[in-house]
Amino acid sequence: MAPKRTIVESDDSDSDASVKEAPLPATPIAPGVRSSEYLPPHLVIVPASVLQNWMNEFAKFSPGQVVMKYHGTQPERQEIQRKLRQCLPSVPDSRRQPLDVLVTTYSYFENEKPDDRNFLKKLKFSYMVLDEAHCLKNPAGKRYKSLNIFATERRILLTGTPIQNSPKELMALLCFLMKGLFKKKRKQGHDDGNDADDGGAGMLTHFIRDMKHGTEGFKPDRQTTDATAYRDLRKLMAPFILRRKKANVLSQILPPKTTELILCKFDSKTRAVYDGCLAQHAKLVSDLKLNKTNMLAAHKNVFSSLRKASNSSLMLRMRFKDKQSVQLLTDTFFKAGFFGTNASCTPGMVQKQMDGMSDFDIHTACLTLIDEFPVLGKTLGPFTLQEEDLYSGSPKMVKLRQFIPKLIGEGHRILLFSQWTMTMDLLECLLNHLDIRFYRLDGGTAIGERQRMIDDFNGNDVPVFLLSTRAGGMGINLTAADTVIIHDLDFNPTMDEQAQDRCHRIGQKKPVTVYKMVTQDSVDHNIYKIQERKREVNRAITSDLDGNAKEAKKQEDSEISKMVADALHQFLEGPKKEGEEEEEEEAALSSVGSPGKRLLSPLKKICSSQQKEVDCIELLDSEEEEEEEEVVVRKLGKKQSQALDLTGFSSESE
Repeated sequence: MAPKRTIVESDDSDSDASVKEAPLPATPIAPGVRSSEYLPPHLVIVPASVLQNWMNEFAKFSPGQVVMKYHGTQPERQEIQRKLRQCLPSVPDSRRQPLDVLVTTYSYFENEKPDDRNFLKKLKFSYMVLDEAHCLKNPAGKRYKSLNIFATERRILLTGTPIQNSPKELMALLCFLMKGLFKKKRKQGHDDGNDADDGGAGMLTHFIRDMKHGTEGFKPDRQTTDATAYRDLRKLMAPFILRRKKANVLSQILPPKTTELILCKFDSKTRAVYDGCLAQHAKLVSDLKLNKTNMLAAHKNVFSSLRKASNSSLMLRMRFKDKQSVQLLTDTFFKAGFFGTNASCTPGMVQKQMDGMSDFDIHTACLTLIDEFPVLGKTLGPFTLQEEDLYSGSPKMVKLRQFIPKLIGEGHRILLFSQWTMTMDLLECLLNHLDIRFYRLDGGTAIGERQRMIDDFNGNDVPVFLLSTRAGGMGINLTAADTVIIHDLDFNPTMDEQAQDRCHRIGQKKPVTVYKMVTQDSVDHNIYKIQERKREVNRAITSDLDGNAKEAKKQEDSEISKMVADALHQFLEGPKKEGEEEEEEEAALSSVGSPGKRLLSPLKKICSSQQKEVDCIELLDSEEEEEEEEVVVRKLGKKQSQALDLTGFSSESE
């Protein structure tokens, strides 16, 4: 047997990983050549979003290899298993069917049921290739553990972002490749009562500490600093990493990419909403004696509200909060069975659900019920939003209202990214009202037609592709676009960088421009600054290594608390003129929209599990996050099945 080899390929050149790894090493397999000796196949594990692309690349670049896909419903997988049983090493040579590569997804290595994993183990694979391998950054996660005990002769990890937040993530990958080499061991003076594989965090802690402070028999130079220790750390990791950069391999064929910051200013109304969140928080803090834990929770809550206010006040509850409106909506939603019709659904439960609904949630719920029961149009019509409300609640929408048509008029095609489903719904409303055709890709629907829709976008003239940063920012090729708009920034800069590279990659023939939208003088602006700091940290590999994953989370919590404290200080330091507070509050809480077109919105049922917007803290790339987002492309254009055009609705339509 050939010597075991392990490697991390860190590649920001964006030449598709499937191109690089298809065909796989031909030592154990030679396309078109069959032997009586059992030659173990290779296992390729990829995100579900790029599964079909891998199959296409194998067909294109390795047509002689026998490649099978292991993915589908349970009955479909049972049928695949029936075929694969003919490829097992236990089958006599004369009857064994050939198999070179099996391609599957991470989802079968992160659920509790081991049925799929137990079957796959029977094939005794040679290489295990993991695409987008940075998803293994958490050694305590189910995905990491399940794959780590899956025996293969060799392992290859493919990732463009081996370090997203700290070098510990890179160490987790190295530990996955070489179990035992970096594994934490109990040593005298370092016994923490836990022998579990910690992804190399313990080794990194001791390495940096020893380089800075010395060990028995070794005293470092007094000039030893974090910087010199990190340089030594890079030397330690270098033999295990093959890194390719765009500047080295694609400089002659890849057009340039430029990034521009678009600062959007609050107007008086949106500023009042933002300041109102701070005023409520200041009152809460002054009225209650909060301990450290409760204070952090309060900071997180207001931070979430401030992020929403920075993007669109429609994501908050600013309207229809008076007792009469709440009672009318509660009674109507209850009688219409909007939240269910079983015995546990009482008017009190309905009102509790409504307390967590935003203005846009209520608008969407009302449109849903009007569509289902037209007789409710007169009752619920006043609670729906007008087209102008989309712009009056968001400085970013005001900018996009003119900016997107201008870009399209200049011949550009646009990828428009956002993190949140609700924000994507609002952007969809914007595109509908601007009469702009678009595709939408997010993590909310099935994956079936995904590749076909992406191919359609690359082959036609549809000007906009609306994508989720997490679901649509990884592994797909959209080189037909030459412009990227990041509507709301991720705490993790590499997520936005991956999103940009959906079009800045091999096959792109035009210069690419990336626009980052930031609301000025808000937590949104602070997140941009944190992104820039993290980007520099990642480049230099100088993150704080003297701690564990919990300390990284503490740092994030500290950043949130600092942003809230700074925003609160700025708010309190600028006293308003007498009577100004009442005027702004009245403007912000106005419940009557200006006459005009009713705002269209995607129809969706709002239930307790769906209507709660993703909390900002979940977007901090938590160490526990292991969920793989299934990617879907919704149908092109006006969203006939999703949007309801009630323009001109009146009571006469009943």
